This record gives sequence, structure tokens and C-alpha cells, in this order.
Amino acid sequence: MFDYEGHTITDSVKQRTEAESVCTQFLNNMVKSLNSRFSDNSDGSVLTAMSNLFDPSIPVTQILSDIDTVSDYLGTVGIEGSQSELLCFANFARASHNSGNKSVTDIHSAANLAIKNVNSYPASAEAAKRLLVSPVSTVDCERVFSRQNVIKTDLRNCLSVKNLENLLKISIEGKDCKDVDFKGIYKLWAGKKQRRILMK
Repeated sequence: MFDYEGHTITDSVKQRTEAESVCTQFLNNMVKSLNSRFSDNSDGSVLTAMSNLFDPSIPVTQILSDIDTVSDYLGTVGIEGSQSELLCFANFARASHNSGNKSVTDIHSAANLAIKNVNSYPASAEAAKRLLVSPVSTVDCERVFSRQNVIKTDLRNCLSVKNLENLLKISIEGKDCKDVDFKGIYKLWAGKKQRRILMK
């Protein structure tokens, strides 16, 4: 129990334990996800090799060692013997780029090309998916924690995990406030069940 601006705020041992458990679980899942995506400590070289593989402006002759690196990495996640397929995809992506195909212009579009052709290039598609979701920095994570500190204040410490998660999604991915139909939202809320106080 503590005082905040003249208000007495109480929380239980259960609430503190639940909050600690949720934070621990979140961090453990994040670390597990990063470790499963990159199983060794050479993350930088793997990311560089993947970027070079999907960069259509680099000739295939310059990325042969990168293809070996990506193939070795894919072997650690259960996709064995992918060198020839990665080489075929690299040739395909560069041929598409060099023929003037405007849908293959950069790393992102070449990675999407691999994903679209997953039946022909399954290992390349897997490498593309992993490249596209790899975190470049911790900025997004820090942004979420900053928003959480704004939403879950000392006075709103009873928010459930689900409600906090929903409020974070709205805050980060939601519409701008000037685009929100507040009257419509209020009518929807008021019509859900009998309310004690309804403003007109």
C-alpha cells in the first residue's frame, strides 16, 4: 500500500506476483525466439549474408560465400543441403531484376519474390521470412515499454494483462484520434448493457 497525490493505492501480493510472472514470461519468450532464429553468435554475418543473397544489384559471383553462410545457417534450423536451391533463386532474382521487372528492385522485394515462389524455392522462402522479421534494433521494444508506462500508471495498476495488451495495440497501431468516431463508439458502448449513468 502506498500514497499517490492524496490517494491510497493498494495492491496485493497476488497482483505483484502476476505482474512479475508476466514480465518474466515475456522476456523468456523473446530470448527464446531470438535464440531459435539465430542459433549461434554470428548473427551479424548471417544477416549480412541474407541481405546480400536477396540484393538483386549484387552479382551472383560475388555472393557465393554468402550462399554458403545462409545454407549453413538453414542447416542449423533443419533445412539441409540448400546451397543449389539458394544459388538457383539468386540467379532467378537477378535475372528478373536485370530484365527490367519492376517488382524486383531491392532486398525487400526480392525476399517477397522468394516467399511468393515458396513451392519452387522453399529454403529461400524460409531465409526470406527470417530476414524480413529480424530485429534491426531494440527501438520497437523500447517504444512498447514507453507506451506501457504511459498507459499503466500508478492509478491504473489494476488493468488486466489482456486489457493492457489491447490498449497497447490501439495506442501503437490504432487510428489517429482525429479519425476516431467517438460518438459512434459511445453509442456502441452504451447499447451493450444497461448503464447506471448515461450522458445525453
